[in-house]
Amino acid sequence: MDYPNRGTLWTNDYKKTDVQPDLKGDIKLELDLVRDMLENADTDHIVIKLSAWLGKDKDGKRKVSLQHDGYKPAAPAASNVKDPWDD
Repeated sequence: MDYPNRGTLWTNDYKKTDVQPDLKGDIKLELDLVRDMLENADTDHIVIKLSAWLGKDKDGKRKVSLQHDGYKPAAPAASNVKDPWDD
């Protein structure tokens, strides 16, 4: 896979009615990433965070490039401050 965890949305050239999508495309996810998401899921669904860039291909056709956003915030530091929600 040349560009893992990335994809592209293109203008739907076959759109004939308002109920059809404006854009179509795909994102290719590595199996290890999918397994990790499944193993770490804590609900009945998985949220896939994406980053996107607007651009044009070599023929000038507009596109949206997508990438899995693997940013994970650092765990909060331990604190001696009492949480106001604790009784």
